[in-house]
Amino acid sequence: MQKSITRRYVGINDVQIACDVAGNPLAPSVILLHGGGQTRHSWGGAMSGLVARGYHVMNLDARGHGESQWAADGDYSLDTLVGDLQSVVETLASRPALVGASLGGRHGFAA
Repeated sequence: MQKSITRRYVGINDVQIACDVAGNPLAPSVILLHGGGQTRHSWGGAMSGLVARGYHVMNLDARGHGESQWAADGDYSLDTLVGDLQSVVETLASRPALVGASLGGRHGFAA
């Protein structure tokens, strides 16, 4: 797999969102959303497989998880998680496919 790089995106209320990014940015994008109590590292194998198949993959830590910031105001609502996701999606040239587990699936569906 092409080595991923970790980027930081600015979510709702300036919370920094950590995201591993790999693959050709001109290829179709896939965003991986982990479950509650997990981190982006739970998707490591899936990310490798998707990149190997030619996708541009973004694997993010939700606010308060992994290397993303905790919310100073304690806001971890569904609307805020969706807003964080939308902040990342807005950096892409086209709409991505969303793949989520548990909490990640919930805010992926809501988006």
